Amino acid sequence: MTNHIMTLLRPLAFLALIFSSCVPKSGAGGVIFDDLDACLRDREVFEQEKTAWIARLRSHADAVGDVASAYDLYMEIAEEYASYSFDSTAVYLHKSLDAAGSLGDGEKTDRAMIRLGLLYTTAGHFLEAYHILFHDIDTLSLTPPLQKDWYGAVYRFAKDMDGDSGIAETIMEPDKSVYRDKLCALLDEDSRQRRELAVDRLRDEGRFAEAAEANADILAGMDENSRDYANVAYVQSELCDVLGLQEQRLSWLIASAKADAVNSVRDYAALTVIAIILADTDVDRSFRYMQMSLKDAIAYNAKLRPWQVSQFFVSVEDAYNTRQNAQQRRLTALFMVVLFLMTALAAAFFFLVKRSRELAKTEKELRKINDELAVNNRRLSELNARLTDSDRIKEEYISFFLGVLSEHIDIMKNMRNSVRKKLKLGKADELLKEMTESHADDDALASFYNTFDTTFLTICPDFVNEFNALLEDSARIVLKKGEILNTELRIFALIRLGIDDSSRIAALLHYSVSTIYNYKVKIKNGAKVPRERFEEFVKAIGRIG
Repeated sequence: MTNHIMTLLRPLAFLALIFSSCVPKSGAGGVIFDDLDACLRDREVFEQEKTAWIARLRSHADAVGDVASAYDLYMEIAEEYASYSFDSTAVYLHKSLDAAGSLGDGEKTDRAMIRLGLLYTTAGHFLEAYHILFHDIDTLSLTPPLQKDWYGAVYRFAKDMDGDSGIAETIMEPDKSVYRDKLCALLDEDSRQRRELAVDRLRDEGRFAEAAEANADILAGMDENSRDYANVAYVQSELCDVLGLQEQRLSWLIASAKADAVNSVRDYAALTVIAIILADTDVDRSFRYMQMSLKDAIAYNAKLRPWQVSQFFVSVEDAYNTRQNAQQRRLTALFMVVLFLMTALAAAFFFLVKRSRELAKTEKELRKINDELAVNNRRLSELNARLTDSDRIKEEYISFFLGVLSEHIDIMKNMRNSVRKKLKLGKADELLKEMTESHADDDALASFYNTFDTTFLTICPDFVNEFNALLEDSARIVLKKGEILNTELRIFALIRLGIDDSSRIAALLHYSVSTIYNYKVKIKNGAKVPRERFEEFVKAIGRIG
């Protein structure tokens, strides 16, 4: 039966192998994506925390009566929105400008304008950013702290314009190295911003290994869940790409994407790059990441990012559709194979069902025979045990009764010698008196009963209970304290031993035949079994088989 089942399962195993070839394979090192996927699954929780915090700030800003305090709150809200919503960031920066205008505070106005110019830069609105940073701000009147902010914003503008912005011919493209040098001159030597500028200089000079080492030092002292860590980690991934360290590049991209997810950042690049890398090896994950990137870019509503993501989304979607079509073709071919195999399996199944029923019938008969053999073996074992025990008891009690007979011979011998001696000495009267007063006969009879009772119960230990089971409850025998058997039980004990003649029973127990008869009638009147067969049931007590 087992061989038939294995024969049936071999085609199924073959089918499983074919199906497994149709299942999408995860990219190499898929395990490293577990933490990232966990962060992405929890994005809703992180986003709820962020929006709840922003809601508290907005409520506080609406309630505050001091315009200067409102300005600070508007700037803080804009900072919270900076990587989450372009439109909301712009709204609160304009509210900051309105508040600064109401106060007539030029420094506050300049700070908000610089931040607005930086927002337009990062969002790809270069024309608007150019006009704000180079025309709307009076750089000669900036305080030293604002000079650092302005140079930082202009440097970021020049850095982003260094790529293909699409409007390089429309506006003057500034030299970023000039603004980088001026910004470095204003920064503390050990500040993180100056160290990041040093990394950027090393990249421009083509010293990528040194740049990667310097950038790694910056990362070592940062909080892995911070927004700044996401940006610096992304820079490290770019340096690893240039150096050909693709595994390290992917690890830093994942670290950047995790930090973005924790901080509810919607304006990012790391997850998009990961999706592009995975397009050839794990198209399902790639497609999922790209969908998420496009959704976030649209929600952020910057000018440049959705366009950038959508370009790559098309290629990833094409790879996904190609994979799906190929898989559909394989499944169609597989369906034909499965249909053929299922037909063959159905025929084999009906054949096996028929064989199984025949085998089941045979097994049932064999089990019945085995059960009967087991019962017989158990009975034989019990019989052998009882026979062995019976032989042992016989040997013990033959030896016992030989000892008793020998003891009685000695008693008779001693008594005869005593009688002979007294008669020789002429003490016949004394001997007669001694014989008259002696209770030796009663003692001997009592000893005989005790010996019989003990010996019989050793041979048949459950006799009393089994005998009472043959009687009605009201007729059952209850022994007195100190009794082993009583007269009724001794009569039927002799019957159990095969002595069923009343005369012989009377002689053995030293009763009259009529007394024995009366005892039998009394007991049989209380029997639960038929009276005429009562002695048969008694003789069966404790029998083997």
